[in-house]
Amino acid sequence: MGNSSVAPVSGKLRLLVLFLFAVAAAIRLYHIGEPPDDFHPFRQYRCASIARAFYEEAQGRADWAHESADNKHFQDGVLEPPVVEFISVGGYFLLGGEKLWFARVLSVAYWLVAAGLIWRLARRIAGEAPALVTLAVMLFLPYGIVGSRAFQPEPLMVMLQLFTITTVFNHFTAPSRKTFWLAAALAAVTFLIKPTGLFAVFAVFGGLSLWHRGLKATLLSRESIIFTAVSMLPAVSYYGWGIWHVAKLQDQATMSFVPQLYAHLHYWTSWARMIGRTAGLLPFMAGLGGIWFFTRGPARVLVASMFGGYFAYGLVFNYHIHTHDYYSLQLIPIVALALGPITLAAANRFVAQWRISAWPLVVSLTLGGVLLAGGVFVTWQMNLKHTDKVVKERLKAGLGLVGLSEKVFRFVRPGYYGYEQMRADAVEIGELVQHSHRTVLLCVDGPMCLSYFGRLSGKDWPESNLFRFERDVRRLPPITAAQRFARGFQPMDPEYFIITELGDFAAQPELKEFLDANYPVLADRPGHYRIYRLKPASLPAHP
Repeated sequence: MGNSSVAPVSGKLRLLVLFLFAVAAAIRLYHIGEPPDDFHPFRQYRCASIARAFYEEAQGRADWAHESADNKHFQDGVLEPPVVEFISVGGYFLLGGEKLWFARVLSVAYWLVAAGLIWRLARRIAGEAPALVTLAVMLFLPYGIVGSRAFQPEPLMVMLQLFTITTVFNHFTAPSRKTFWLAAALAAVTFLIKPTGLFAVFAVFGGLSLWHRGLKATLLSRESIIFTAVSMLPAVSYYGWGIWHVAKLQDQATMSFVPQLYAHLHYWTSWARMIGRTAGLLPFMAGLGGIWFFTRGPARVLVASMFGGYFAYGLVFNYHIHTHDYYSLQLIPIVALALGPITLAAANRFVAQWRISAWPLVVSLTLGGVLLAGGVFVTWQMNLKHTDKVVKERLKAGLGLVGLSEKVFRFVRPGYYGYEQMRADAVEIGELVQHSHRTVLLCVDGPMCLSYFGRLSGKDWPESNLFRFERDVRRLPPITAAQRFARGFQPMDPEYFIITELGDFAAQPELKEFLDANYPVLADRPGHYRIYRLKPASLPAHP
């Protein structure tokens, strides 16, 4: 436990591990060439739009398509450096066209590397059998399967975060200048890719430093100061400049931390719901208990610090942690690591009674449990659209105990949720508004899908839930739709107001009254979309 070396892998174990990786990769490649509608399409299409802008710019296309996509990129603000987009563009050139599946395959590769890292770390601090449990959870937890296929920076961040944590652990168990500077450099890259990755890293660095050196040396040592400075400098420079110059990033930073949320029960229950969707509440609670099954010393400090880092992260990024489940994607390797020893301890009690080999039982039970839960979930979801709303919510809450969510079903049954029609509508809308890049969009479930397939861009009008959040949580004074439009949207001189989320539009009667009173309807297709013309245009009104 805590040694700097890892025992050689036996031939049988190597075959088993390779088999698990092969199965995990094969599952993730299922329908990988389909449009990315199964997991946060808004976020994935945003990355796809940015990548397309760079691709077309590199090809020298100076047409409206490039202008529109690039404009959308900068309107949204550079929330993080477009690293995954640039890498994907390289693949586009190699493959001779814009292939979204390439970006998604890269995310799969990042996650598989991350799985290898957490498995190797588990072997060091817990042993072979617990490490197999860790690997199985990391590879086959349902949310991890769908989340690791996404065209987003999160899978890359998780991989880099685990690289950094492993290197930090190496440094404290066998100190050297090489591992220290490597850890600092990896931390710098991780934080630059996604600043949400810094909490677990600093928690591990601080926890291990406290264990080995005490509080005073941790706070004042030259090594701690250098590590903090080197790791934070690129991210502070990049995001500091962005918050100072880019309005959207300022809004993002403001929304990330809302201290009033601490006083609301809804914040805590919603955070728990996000944990249920990603890792599962039962595995999460078992993982917390599993901390005490690690050997006292660096191993236990490491796992406890990773959990502590996640909690600190959720308290700082408290708005997104309770509204966006993929913000808890980094929790999966933490839970996977923590589940190893406690699962083995439970299995050993069973083994002692029935006298059977332990680690095949552990792996079989883990995979069998995931497959059984997945089968129950898919069977239930067959008629989800027709399920009573109250029953549906209760079933979702129950499935959250084991880490199952609606996104898993979207992965299993592509096309079930009607995104094909949304894409067709996007193409139609793009033609109607002449692919404008000065639009206002009320498209709660798919504004970036509309932007990507309609080859248009604009600024998103808030959904009705945000108004309640502003009123009940942030205690902001209410403003009318006309005031909101004048302050936040009129300066961009918009040409069209596009509505595809008609249900939320109905929940904003004041907005409808404002638009009807001031602007003509360009197109109205009941059940699909409604478009207002905000400026004189060359197009006649659509019948």
